Amino acid sequence: MCIAAGAGVERDGEAERSGTGRGGMARASTAMVLATCLVGSACGESEPRQAVDPPVVSSREDSSGVAIWTLPLDAPLSAGWSVGDTVMTVPSEGPAGRYQLFRIVGLARLRDGTWVVANRGDGRLLFFDAAGGFVRGVGGAGEGPGQFRAMVSLEVRGDTLFAHDYLAARVSRFDGEGDFVSTTALSPEGGRFTFDLWPTPGGLVGNTLGTSGAPTPSEPTFERRVAQYVRWNDDGSWGDTIATRPGRESYIAGRPMDGGGVVMTSAAPIVGHRSEQTWTTAGLAVASTDRWIIDVFGVDGAHRSSFRSPGRERPVTDAEWDRRVTARMGRAETEQQRRAVLDMADDRRDTILPAFGRFLADPEGYLWMAPGDVPDDGPIRWLVLSLVDGSLREVAVPRGFAPRRIERDVVAGVLRDDLDQESVVVFRLNR
Repeated sequence: MCIAAGAGVERDGEAERSGTGRGGMARASTAMVLATCLVGSACGESEPRQAVDPPVVSSREDSSGVAIWTLPLDAPLSAGWSVGDTVMTVPSEGPAGRYQLFRIVGLARLRDGTWVVANRGDGRLLFFDAAGGFVRGVGGAGEGPGQFRAMVSLEVRGDTLFAHDYLAARVSRFDGEGDFVSTTALSPEGGRFTFDLWPTPGGLVGNTLGTSGAPTPSEPTFERRVAQYVRWNDDGSWGDTIATRPGRESYIAGRPMDGGGVVMTSAAPIVGHRSEQTWTTAGLAVASTDRWIIDVFGVDGAHRSSFRSPGRERPVTDAEWDRRVTARMGRAETEQQRRAVLDMADDRRDTILPAFGRFLADPEGYLWMAPGDVPDDGPIRWLVLSLVDGSLREVAVPRGFAPRRIERDVVAGVLRDDLDQESVVVFRLNR
């Protein structure tokens, strides 16, 4: 399904992004014809043709009060924003081995300009000044107060940091100086493994991955789990379920054991779909990547709005399918793994590309959506949706750069080099 990262608009070429694609050409041509008719009566028609307005975003309320926004495929994009100069860089390795960036899972900026990096590689929160100078590291691997078994996300409210450990099922709070404040254990009713977690005025909101509800298969099959969006109270006690959506797909197949017998294992499908989500100024934005529909829920579970763009679905072409199968075969290390890839491809031929990649939100009410399918070369084009008026725009980010935090004036993220080493880069955001 299209467009994330520019896939949807790119299929009509660079011209459409510059305003001279199908919508732009149609409008320009209509204006020229109309001008000719009015000035020289050269159209051969008794009445001049009327200019056709470009398709626009429309909204309505359904019977339950949900605001339904429809985004036409050919609606013109709003004035573009751009990623500008580099503001700050944190290199992969600090002086005298004071830190080594590895498996960065989150970034946060404090009010004094300090940046905090959630470094899952060593289980620490790393503090850097506004110029990128290393200040301190706190936390570490372990199960004690302020330590982490598997840190997966970092959020900030004011100058309070919320670092989430999904294996320990708890969130740890730190102040702006890096001092440990408290730990909140999450009630297991919300799901054993919680991934993203956001502090909200109504409690802690996160997504858990449930089971498909089907028994363990005895033959190879595709399984899709349920993504549950749940709320905990501030003390970690169970609140309620906000929403559910189809979650991540897996291919379940048997693998022979050395001592005999078969064990069922899972792998990602050749294409496959999943859920994407983030907390925004408007509420919890969630979507399933197999269709271009984004729903927004309040912390109380109220369905507030739905953004839809019919026709943005992007099919999996034969060439794209062959490319993906070949790439998976290239990553297979054993004959058994290669056989499993071919079996998976034979069992199901996927037809729709993912509509979205990672979701991020900025403080200005915009939802940023990474591409669901990354092009082979060139910059990566994120699609930016206003949750206020439904307008769309694109922002191109450098290849190899993965945004992790978007503020009013900057885009911060992780840059990987050819050796797969990570560094933190902060770019100016020109709005």
